[in-house]
Amino acid sequence: MSLFVGTYEYVLDEKGRVNVPIKLRELLPEGKKTLATVKWFNGCLAMFPVADMEEFARRLQDDRFQASEEGRLFRHMLLAGASVEKPDSQGRIPLNEIQLRHAGLTRKEKVVIFGNLERIEIWNPERLEQRFAQAEKDSHTLESLASTVFSPQG
Repeated sequence: MSLFVGTYEYVLDEKGRVNVPIKLRELLPEGKKTLATVKWFNGCLAMFPVADMEEFARRLQDDRFQASEEGRLFRHMLLAGASVEKPDSQGRIPLNEIQLRHAGLTRKEKVVIFGNLERIEIWNPERLEQRFAQAEKDSHTLESLASTVFSPQG
């Protein structure tokens, strides 16, 4: 599994391609440079190395996702518009219309790309800023969130 970190700003080109930063591309294992792009939570896109996405796909084949309407709907919503692409010689990956709409992205406008451990996330800058502003408004800090997510389940 790759460990993606770093934040980058790029402009989506007129064809809807996004540049995957070289520092993130260099973290992909040799011979495994292909990325799966899916709609993700909070209105962003996520890119996973295909090898990691294959493991995730095996988990989605579990009975929880097959036997319930919620599981099937989750799969449909997550995977509708998914794509598998290898960055071109300039490091760009094309995004399709479904992906662009989901993430609120517009051609020839700025996007924020950041490594979020096992995945690369692509955000509309305003949407990401609103997310952080809402967290601040709700008095969330790194410390308060850490005490919640790392607290023992009891």
